Amino acid sequence: MAVPIMRSYTTAGAALNIFAPSTDDITQLTIQQLNQSNEIQDWVNNGDPPGAATYQTNVLVNGIQSGVTNFSVASSAASAGRVVMGNIPISVGGQSGGKQLSFSSAQTVTGGGIAQYSFAIKYANLF
Repeated sequence: MAVPIMRSYTTAGAALNIFAPSTDDITQLTIQQLNQSNEIQDWVNNGDPPGAATYQTNVLVNGIQSGVTNFSVASSAASAGRVVMGNIPISVGGQSGGKQLSFSSAQTVTGGGIAQYSFAIKYANLF
């Protein structure tokens, strides 16, 4: 039986338009190893970025950009117009030995100062 879980990630403020790895707030790791197929069901800001700051976050699979991108302006829990990110399947084949999943965020607009960005992801099942 699949048990949905939530994980929180934080990207330290680096520099404007420079992507930096996001760290899992529980494990303090930048990469998660998937040994079974999983699915991203939802994605939401874990506190909206301050001021006019906006973020773009890329999903990386085995270190390669997957083409899946999220924008903090579409992920605000305070917005009635929030875009639900999922369902995004991540398949792990029997012979592949698993997949590594990671996230990379960059601050694209700032209202003053570089800030860290935190977001939460709901996965379909345990890792």
